[in-house]
Order: sequence, then C-alpha cells, then structure tokens
Amino acid sequence: MSTLPRFSFLVFLPPLLTGCTMFQTTNTEQARTSTELVRVQREVSSLKDSVRSMQSSREDVYRKMDAIEARSASQSRQQSEELAALKAEIRALRAERDAMQAQLVKELSAKMAAAMKQYAVQTAPPQQSGRLHKVESGQTLSEIARAYGTTVSAIMKANNLRSADVLKVNQELFIPE
Repeated sequence: MSTLPRFSFLVFLPPLLTGCTMFQTTNTEQARTSTELVRVQREVSSLKDSVRSMQSSREDVYRKMDAIEARSASQSRQQSEELAALKAEIRALRAERDAMQAQLVKELSAKMAAAMKQYAVQTAPPQQSGRLHKVESGQTLSEIARAYGTTVSAIMKANNLRSADVLKVNQELFIPE
C-alpha cells in the first residue's frame, strides 16, 4: 500500500524563514507569510484526508475481494465476474489516487515556490553596509543608536519601523554604517 510523500519540511519552514538573520522583514510581512504557510499546511492536511479516504475505500474493496476468493473453489460464473469487477475497481482507484497524488505534489510545489519567492523578494537584504543588533531587555532605540554612533531615524528607515517605541526582546535590527 503506497502513501502520500511526506511533507515534513513544511513543519520546519516557518522557523527557518522567521529565524533567518540574513533577511529583515516587518511584522506585517512575517504575519502575511506565516498566514499563507498555515493556509497551505491546512490545505495539505485536507488533501491528505481525502487520500486517506480513498485508501480506506480501496481497503474495503480488498476485503470484499478476499471474501469472494475465500468462497468455495467451485466459484460460479457470477462470482468470477464480481471478482473481475472488483479488480477493475481497484485498478481505477489506484489510478485515481496516483493522479490525485501527482496533482497534489504539483500544486503544493507551485504554492510553496510562490510563497518562498514572495518571501525572498519581501525580505531582500539591505543594500547598505552595517551590522545586526539583537535587542536586549530594557533597551531603547535611542540607546542603540548612541551605542553605534548613528541616528534613530536611520535605524528606523533601515528596518522599516513605524515607531521607535515598538521594540521586542531578541528582535534583530540592522544598524547602518
């Protein structure tokens, strides 16, 4: 009995994307990307359920076939025809499952590629030189700017910040030189 290929990389994709220090995004962009990934994961789950249902139907057909084969060795012509019909039904279910599985892989690959491409475009690294700073508890943007010899507005612009008051502990900021 074959099963769908596992898409376990989907579990690791959000942490990889959000934990990457090479790229900087706004919270809105991260939320939008995370929402898209969650939607895709739900769709994958729904499609997996559909395939499982088909596999359950196929197993029911196998059980019916086994019951027919278990009957006496002197099967009637009707039983032979039933068996042939069940075998044809199994072949049709296999073909349908394989087609659905191929379509699922194709669609999900395209959606993941589009999501990753969109994320990569939205998070292109700054085109200026500088360094990364991880915000510590109690730090303000003005303290950070003084420590690096730059301005609050330069840091806000480089990180697409709308307010100097919205910093989070462990948030990484690009500090332009």
